[in-house]
Amino acid sequence: MPNYAFMNPSKQHLGYRFDKPPVFQRKYNNNNKQLKGVRWKTATVVNRRAYIGNTHATDSDGAVKTYPDGIFKSDPNKFDLFREKSKIEVSINDGESITCLSSFGDRLLEFKNNTLNIINVSNELEYLESSHKFMGTHAEYSVIKLDNGVAWISQIGIHLFDGKQIRNLIEKGGKFRLSSDVWDNYKSSTTSKSSLGYDPENRQLIVFQAVGYGTSASNNVLIYDFRQDSWINGDSALQTLNRLAPVTYNNKLYIASDVAVQGVSLFEWASTALSTDNASSFELVTKDYDFGAPGVRKRIHKVYITYKTGSISGDVNIQAQYYVNGDTSSAQNFAVVSNATLDGSIAEIDPPDTANQYSVCVLKPSTSSIKSNIYSMMLRLFVDSAQTKRYDFEINDITIIYRLKNPK
Repeated sequence: MPNYAFMNPSKQHLGYRFDKPPVFQRKYNNNNKQLKGVRWKTATVVNRRAYIGNTHATDSDGAVKTYPDGIFKSDPNKFDLFREKSKIEVSINDGESITCLSSFGDRLLEFKNNTLNIINVSNELEYLESSHKFMGTHAEYSVIKLDNGVAWISQIGIHLFDGKQIRNLIEKGGKFRLSSDVWDNYKSSTTSKSSLGYDPENRQLIVFQAVGYGTSASNNVLIYDFRQDSWINGDSALQTLNRLAPVTYNNKLYIASDVAVQGVSLFEWASTALSTDNASSFELVTKDYDFGAPGVRKRIHKVYITYKTGSISGDVNIQAQYYVNGDTSSAQNFAVVSNATLDGSIAEIDPPDTANQYSVCVLKPSTSSIKSNIYSMMLRLFVDSAQTKRYDFEINDITIIYRLKNPK
């Protein structure tokens, strides 16, 4: 669109540039002057325009104003030029401030403390497409743009917007996929410092419990695998350092940390073990499987664990037990079918048949009266208390064979 100059009847040039052709005898409008001293807390670029939110600026009258819930858009291809008339107000005076702006496709996502507004910016005039209560977030570092959408942490979940719909990643089939205790440490609030990172090589979303100075005690993470559609609770997965918000660069995830007197250092996120040290502490407890029928008794026939290690020499030292009906105070034992031996009364996985190739350990509940009256089941894998776990031990999948029983 070319700029147009208005010529008055006396043929004296006003020297002012307009974005659109003037209309004859229209009153001169002075509301499109450039803002000065513009500062903002969050920004994103959509359709060759910059959108800024939670803004502080000086208007044409010299008045300094703050717009905590207002958005300004720049002129096309002029990402540092903002005008008074370019203000977008889709939801104002609601007591909330803008915490983050993000975008995907032709949708602008306006995050506030408690509310998410999705704004359609496909045309010259933007409009509010939808508003979502309780889906706001606490800070800009709790929102991340992915190759398949925008992810963020809210009060009620960890969400993904793919340009068409919002999906809560911690819910599936109407069921909550995390424990309440775990979720309380990550959910968005006025005091939360939780943050998101993305590992594009492994397509994993990493949820950090806290970032910022003084966060050395929060070394736990949550890991969401897009390929498997599964969550992993990573206890003590981070080093004890003051961490900044993670960044993705050159297809790798990096975490910046304040390392004593050495200044800020970058650490690459590793999804697999890099150390050759064996671990003396390890425990994996699955969720409580009710197999889609919580009120129906089941008979558990067998449990298949597919695993591998880097070599066949040396014991794996991983033992297996299970809990029934949500009772984690009483562990039950397995009998061995194949690729395992009994260490006392506890089944222990054998070294694989071939190095770097998967073997299958087959177990079955040892007590007949228990395995025939199970409503739900949790599998527990842990290190033999007198040994250390092989660092190269990997689990590919776990399969439980069961049969529903007729009501008595």
